[in-house]
Amino acid sequence: MENTTINQNNVIDIDLSVTRKKRIRLDGDDNRIIELNTADMGIIQRLEQLADKMAELSETVSKLKYDDDLKEVPNTSEISEAITKMDIEMCNIIDDLFQSEVAKMCADGGTMFDMFNGQYRYEIIIEKLLNLYADNITAETDKIKQRISKHTAKYFPKDHMKKG
Repeated sequence: MENTTINQNNVIDIDLSVTRKKRIRLDGDDNRIIELNTADMGIIQRLEQLADKMAELSETVSKLKYDDDLKEVPNTSEISEAITKMDIEMCNIIDDLFQSEVAKMCADGGTMFDMFNGQYRYEIIIEKLLNLYADNITAETDKIKQRISKHTAKYFPKDHMKKG
C-alpha cells in the first residue's frame, strides 16, 4: 500500500500531507505567514455569497466623509467608530472567504478600508490571494489533462486527433 504504514498498535496510518494548506509568507516576513488551501473549489461559492456584503460595506465607507462645502465640522468619533465596526466585519468576511485567519496578517498596521492606488486594502488582498487559487487550479488542471492523455493516447492516436 502506497503512503500507508501499520504501526505497532495495528493502526493503519495514511499520508494525506499533499492535501495540507499551503504556507504563504507575506512581504518576505517570516512573522507574517498565512495558511491557505489553494485547491479549495468552494472559494468561488463563498466569494459569490460574500460579494454583496463587501460591496455594501465599501459603499458605506465611501459615504463617510467631510461635508463638501465644509459648512459642518465632521464628527470624527462617529466616523472612527463606524470604520472600526466595518473593518471588523470585513476582516471576518475575508477570514470566512479564505477559511483561514488571514485578515489580521494581511492588514498589518491598518484597516481593510485603507486606500492604495484607487483600491481598498481588502480588494488588493483578495485579488492577490485569489491569484494563488487561480494559478493552482490552472496548474492542477494541466496535470489532470496530462495524466488523462497518457491513458487515452492508446485509444486516440495523435494522428487521429489531427485529422478530426
